Amino acid sequence: MKKILIAVAMMWGMADQAQASDWENPHVLGLHKLPYHATLQLPSKEKECQEIVSLDGQWYFQ
Repeated sequence: MKKILIAVAMMWGMADQAQASDWENPHVLGLHKLPYHATLQLPSKEKECQEIVSLDGQWYFQ
């Protein structure tokens, strides 16, 4: 019984070490990341988007 508990404890420790060293592995990329996406609008779609505000024009400063 003692040998089984020791073996389980050793396996548990080895599994914990394998998970902790993922940041050192150069082949592990993209863990817990969102997929890539574009956040900018095309200039041709500028008229359709209501959130784009043009900064051209007269500016008044005090």
